[in-house]
Amino acid sequence: MSKQNTEQPILFVGIDWADQEHVACLVDGCTQKQLIEVFQQEPAQIAQWVASLHERFPEHRVLIALEQSRGALIAGLAGFTELELYPLNPRQLSSYRDAFFPSRGKNDSDDAMLLAMFLKEHQMRLRPWQPDNVQTRQIAELTELRRNLVEERKRLALRLMSALKSYFPLILSLSRRDLYNALTIDLLRRWPSLQQLKNVHPK
Repeated sequence: MSKQNTEQPILFVGIDWADQEHVACLVDGCTQKQLIEVFQQEPAQIAQWVASLHERFPEHRVLIALEQSRGALIAGLAGFTELELYPLNPRQLSSYRDAFFPSRGKNDSDDAMLLAMFLKEHQMRLRPWQPDNVQTRQIAELTELRRNLVEERKRLALRLMSALKSYFPLILSLSRRDLYNALTIDLLRRWPSLQQLKNVHPK
């Protein structure tokens, strides 16, 4: 008997995820048949869908590719330890899509199919997802929180600078456009307009 016949068959699954509903493409590694399915983003629906995979493909390893390394879907699938999850960078799928659809046409079923085929062709080069430990998750959440706060700070500073250009440009010259300076912020809080600043006694 050849080695190929003794290997466990594989079911390659690509999931194009969304907030409420996911589209999955199943590719049987033995028959090469493809099947498109839809399931909802609800714990009971996910569990029912996973159970149906095992009923229909009891001998298969189930490998799943999706463009998500964190989020509700991968969190829901992570509870099924028999599944092998492969999060892909969206850029990987984008480049792969361009090879098949140069017009850059996009729909959920095609993306699910492309994810399944990408996994089938490149599985040996891909790294399966491993759940983070508690400390790693906390660091990742804190890092993301800090990044969001920094971006929000920059956004608000740009809005403030744009407003000051229209009615109080002097403050930008005095602060050398450093709106993070504590002295600049204190000055604006006390005298929020040029007229109010002019009315202040020189002392």
